[in-house]
Amino acid sequence: MSNSSPSSPSPRKWNLGETLVAAAVLLLLAAIAFPAFLKTRDQRHAADCSVARDALATACRRYAITRGGWPGSPAALVPDFLPAVPACPSGGTIALGTPYGDPPTCTVHAPLDPEATQETFP
Repeated sequence: MSNSSPSSPSPRKWNLGETLVAAAVLLLLAAIAFPAFLKTRDQRHAADCSVARDALATACRRYAITRGGWPGSPAALVPDFLPAVPACPSGGTIALGTPYGDPPTCTVHAPLDPEATQETFP
């Protein structure tokens, strides 16, 4: 009696053509997904910057009511009116608005159109 066991088939290896096709498919998927990722990230940064500008505007109004004048810089609002100076997540600089109703601005993100957000009454 011989002790021969049936040999199991060896796993099939990928050839060069199959590997290149797989790499091309992965690169195509990445090329499709990456711009969508960047757009989503930019939208998130713009929304975060808008929130920071709104917080700065509210803190400026509170400062004006409490202290009777407009703050000279965003640093004047810390720590009494803001926990920290707001920063743009895209690296822009947020500047104070004016006491005449101009909102805070960012060097990267455009402010919202105030006429589009204000209600008009007949």
